[in-house]
Amino acid sequence: MVCIIDGEITMSDVEITKVQRIVEAQLRADVFLRGFLDRDPQKKMLLSQQIRPREEDWNTVFVEDAMDAFRRYYEPFLTGNIVPAGKVNQTELKLSAAQAEHLVYKNPLSRRFPGGYKKVAHLFQPQTIWLAWKYTEPGRTVGMAYDGLVFLPDDRFVWFPKPWRAIQ
Repeated sequence: MVCIIDGEITMSDVEITKVQRIVEAQLRADVFLRGFLDRDPQKKMLLSQQIRPREEDWNTVFVEDAMDAFRRYYEPFLTGNIVPAGKVNQTELKLSAAQAEHLVYKNPLSRRFPGGYKKVAHLFQPQTIWLAWKYTEPGRTVGMAYDGLVFLPDDRFVWFPKPWRAIQ
C-alpha cells in the first residue's frame, strides 16, 4: 500500500512505479489546482473546462459495467459551469492522492477521502489515481473540500466529484 499524507509517503507491498505515479499525480495536481486560487474568474473557468471528460476518458476511469450509470449521473454536471475554487481567504491547498484499488478498503489513504468512495471504488479502473483536496485559510485545517479529480495515463486530469452519488 502507498500512503501520501501531508507530503510524506508510507509504503508496503507496492511497486515503486506505482509510488512514482502517485507522487507525480499529486505534484501535478498541486500545480494545477493552485490555478483555482487565482482571482481571475476567466482563468478559473478555463481551468474548469480542462477537467471535463472527453469521450475516451469514460472507459479509462470506470469499469464497463458501470460506465452508463456514471455517464447518466454526470451529464447534467458536464453542461454546467462548476468551478472547484475556494473562498477569497482560502489560499492554502491540502491534497491527498490514492489509486482506486486503495480506496476499496479502510486504510490511511482511504481515510483522506469521503466515505462514499468505499461504496463505488470497485467500479473504478484499479490503476486510476484519484485525488481529494481542500482549500483552507492559512493555519486552518477545515475549508472548501473537493474530490474526484482523476489523473489519467496521458497526464491530464478529469473531474468526477462525489462518484458514490451515481450509484444509489
